[in-house]
Formats: sequence, C-alpha cells, structure tokens
Amino acid sequence: MVFARMIPRRSAAFAWLAAAGLACNSQPSAKVADERSVEAPLPEGADARSRAPKPDPARLSFDESTQVLQLYELPEDGAHWLVALPSEPRGVPAQGDFKFTNRADPKAVSVFYTRPRGGMSHPVSLQEIVDARKAAVH
Repeated sequence: MVFARMIPRRSAAFAWLAAAGLACNSQPSAKVADERSVEAPLPEGADARSRAPKPDPARLSFDESTQVLQLYELPEDGAHWLVALPSEPRGVPAQGDFKFTNRADPKAVSVFYTRPRGGMSHPVSLQEIVDARKAAVH
C-alpha cells in the first residue's frame, strides 16, 4: 500500500525534473549575441573593475613570518590601495607597508586599488603574491 503511493510521487518528481530540463536552454540565442553588439559603451560609473589593470603580484611582497604586505607606488595620482579582509571585504585603505594585526590567511586576503575617477582593479590574493615571489626566486 505504501509502495503504491510512492510510485506516483516518484513519477511526478521525474516529470518535474524532465520539464525543468526541457525549459532550460543552454544554447545562446543569436538575438542575444546581436543585441550585445549594438549596446552603448558603459557609462563612467558602471563596472569599474574592468577598467583598471590587475596589480602585478611580482611587484608586491608579503612576508608570512612578519605579516607585512609591501605595496608599490601606483602611477596615477589619487589612486590608492585597499586590502580586502574576510571581515572587511570592501577593503581597508593601505599605503606603503601594511602590517596585519592577526595572522592573515593568504587565500582569504587580497589587495586591489582604486582610481580617482572610480576605476577599480581586480584583486590579487596574498597567495598569488607569495607564489609570484617563489617563482622569481627559483
């Protein structure tokens, strides 16, 4: 009796999953591709991260024993560094050397910079900085 009630439930579940799979079309339509080609350029305040180059991890230095991050001078006047911590994902302003008060997890902490007109770089993790230094030494 219980088994007889389970069959319709399973059938309904499989039918729902099949319908959901048919409703999902992973192929992009030609219309979407055509619409992108006629879009206007992004306004100044739009996705700012795409406008600034990623920091060079080989020019940055992170000493795991002293917990000091050394930052290089940014070429653009008004640009400044930010250190993104797990507790402060939007970043904490930094200049020159940044000393971590607690032990920093190199995979969870990153550094990026902002430009005066709102541009923002992609982040570089402390792990990438450490790895770049190790690659330069070998």
